[in-house]
Amino acid sequence: MLKIFLLLALIFLKASADSGVGEVIFLNNSKSAKCLDGSPFAYVYFKGFGDGEDKFLIYMQGGGACDGDTTEELLESCLQRSKTILGSSKEWPETLSNTGNLSDEYANNPAFYNWNKIYLPYCDGQLYQGRATISYKNTTLYFRGYDNVVEVFNIAIKKYNIQSSKIIVLSGGSAGGLGAFYWNQYLRKIINQNTLVIAAPDSGFFIDIQQQDRSQAYKKIDLITGGNRQLIQPEGCPYLYQNEQIYKCTYAQYIVDLMPVPVFIINSLYDSYILKNTLHVNCVTPTFGLENCSKQDIEKVSDLRKKMLTQLELIQQRKPNWGAWAISCIYHVLTESYQTFNGPDYQVPVNSGLTISYVLKEFIQMQLDGISPNKNYFILDPEVYPNNYNCNGLVNLNNKFLQNQTV
Repeated sequence: MLKIFLLLALIFLKASADSGVGEVIFLNNSKSAKCLDGSPFAYVYFKGFGDGEDKFLIYMQGGGACDGDTTEELLESCLQRSKTILGSSKEWPETLSNTGNLSDEYANNPAFYNWNKIYLPYCDGQLYQGRATISYKNTTLYFRGYDNVVEVFNIAIKKYNIQSSKIIVLSGGSAGGLGAFYWNQYLRKIINQNTLVIAAPDSGFFIDIQQQDRSQAYKKIDLITGGNRQLIQPEGCPYLYQNEQIYKCTYAQYIVDLMPVPVFIINSLYDSYILKNTLHVNCVTPTFGLENCSKQDIEKVSDLRKKMLTQLELIQQRKPNWGAWAISCIYHVLTESYQTFNGPDYQVPVNSGLTISYVLKEFIQMQLDGISPNKNYFILDPEVYPNNYNCNGLVNLNNKFLQNQTV
């Protein structure tokens, strides 16, 4: 799995230069902001223009996490990650370009094309959480997710005058999507109350499927925080000092009431990361879908959608000023590419014109206008896979298991 995330990171770093280009600014003098291997953390800045000069998008990169069933396995996983661009900045480039939500072209990125953008590369290995320094196998591992985020937020205030901005959208993909869930409370606390803060997590809505033994999760949290659980964001998690339940502090569905800002959730109802890494469904192929899957795997896929919808509908009832866009195609991280962010194949419902970028732009404008969005801003795909045919990637729709199902 690390190899997949490394490939995605490389693709992102080497994206075509016909989109916005930003300077990678290394925090060489910081005593606290570091990658796993101790190399300096960095951020990327894209300067806004026109009527976007007083608007900011802060985007947090994804890339999984180092993990293990035991402390030894966790540290070994983090040690190996520290030798890659997901754990070290030594091989990071001096500039970064991207399409999708960082593009400076209106046609590709109508929501954010002319905004200031601050991009946080991901190298702490623990979902933008933690502060600890640990020696392992004659190597020092630096868990500095907390410090990395705080440092960049402080720089945004002092160097880019983000306090005077009209709006800040905190977003991110996968692990960065979790980061957007975790850190919007902190950002809201430190930013001028006249500035609108919104979170837009992409593919960070990992639901609790309850198939794993999490009784030892507290040990990892204590490890990466040096035993100071109060570092875990957002503050106020009711499970923080319950060893058997503390894992819930890391799942958005359990901490939505701690988020004081409007949140727009972007996700697939058939998230490919969850299917493969949590449910262990490995039979899906881009061209034949589920045709070669067992009945048991088909049930897992179908059940995932039902559980995702259940949790999103519960949030819809509890958070009337939130929104969501969720599609019934198998995918993970949708905002970093034009094709999925604003392309014609990724619309909910199919052929409706409602791309992520379009709906998110409308959601943001309503918040700016002081209009409270209603439940109609939960754009949830009524189709089951693979019936949103533009984005399913299949050769045909002859999928004997799901085509005739209804919601």
